[in-house]
Amino acid sequence: MTANPWKITSTQTTQIDRFKITIDEIMLANEEAKNFSYIQFRDGVCILAITEDQEIILLKQYRHAVQSWEFELPAGMIEDEEEALYAAKRELLEETGYQSLEWESFDYFFPSPGSTTEKIHLFFAKNAFKVRDQALDYRGYLCFLDYSRGNERDDYRWQI
Repeated sequence: MTANPWKITSTQTTQIDRFKITIDEIMLANEEAKNFSYIQFRDGVCILAITEDQEIILLKQYRHAVQSWEFELPAGMIEDEEEALYAAKRELLEETGYQSLEWESFDYFFPSPGSTTEKIHLFFAKNAFKVRDQALDYRGYLCFLDYSRGNERDDYRWQI
């Protein structure tokens, strides 16, 4: 298998808010020219955090792109010069108010490689415990899923 079967003949990148949108003009192996666009996006982290009571910590947040409230695992972007594990610990604390002393890396993956360069580093935080309130900068609340019984409970602490 060839490392890169497409030859990039030109590139245009435009910064829009927190996204860089790139349009590459490519030459396919059959000599056909095509445009290929994608979003250059910072790497991120996603955390599966389980409390001392064996509950999975979830967030329910409004996501404008899909115009609905969505259940999500705690997650966020890795800042400049920040290690992925440090970012995971920071995001878990900011978004949920929880910490863990037991962390495991589950490696990384590209969630949407057809349209973005974003790489997500996955972490498992075992025996998470509450140390403070959430520090969200938008509306959302904590939700817990007891995976041993399949029960869901909401913790309605709205952040505005």
